[in-house]
Amino acid sequence: MPEVSHRPLAHSVEDIRPLHQLCREGRLYDVERWIADGKPLQLMPEALPKGARPKTALQIALQTGQHSLATFLLRNGYLLELERYGPLDLALRSRRWDLFDLLLEWGGDEKRFHDEMIGGLQREYTKVQNRLDAMYLDKLDGRISQEFFDGKSTEWRKEQDDILRKIVNHQNANRSFLDDGVRILELSQRAVSIYEKQEMREKRKLLNFMCSNSTWKDGTLTPKYRKPFDMIADTNSVYKKEQAASPEKSGLNDIWLPGQDSNLQPSG
Repeated sequence: MPEVSHRPLAHSVEDIRPLHQLCREGRLYDVERWIADGKPLQLMPEALPKGARPKTALQIALQTGQHSLATFLLRNGYLLELERYGPLDLALRSRRWDLFDLLLEWGGDEKRFHDEMIGGLQREYTKVQNRLDAMYLDKLDGRISQEFFDGKSTEWRKEQDDILRKIVNHQNANRSFLDDGVRILELSQRAVSIYEKQEMREKRKLLNFMCSNSTWKDGTLTPKYRKPFDMIADTNSVYKKEQAASPEKSGLNDIWLPGQDSNLQPSG
């Protein structure tokens, strides 16, 4: 992924509302001026209003098919890991392979982001629970009234419910991230059989999904695979070469796990 300097984050939705309007209107020059002035492109995660899911600048660019705008945002410090709606899924649903490739090129570690958010939320939940436990002891000791206990208990239980909902959202996003990876691997394994069974129109769609800018020269088709199929194809090529050189090897472990000692022997 290309390196960029990170930008400051907005403290409220109002701080970036004008930017979103510029994105909706496709005013790329004005967006460029906004960035040149050092203004934020994204909202701080903790500044997101409870229960609200405002659209982001990148989400607007993807939904309106503005490749130049999406590229410009990413080149100027836009953090994909702060997006909560699944940019890759949005590009796939709209069948915009150019946007899909762009996001893969600039993609952050989505799984790590959700794992970190879940960890932080779990710590916050425990903190609230510790408050409730301490307050209960204060009530038993007569330091606080029943009325005060009931009011605060209701308030903090609602806060815990909100935290649990956020944890579930991040867990679902993590599962979606892993499911996408499984589906891609399944597709790569079944691509030939799927291709052979499809009509010509569907064959073209499958090829467009897996390849881009393939070339035909001297009667030979040379495919240029999209990410991550390019990595899978390269791995398969290395595997075939190693199999030809060392027929006793029967798996891909040495390729996928290059750090293992090739001289390991079975125990016993």
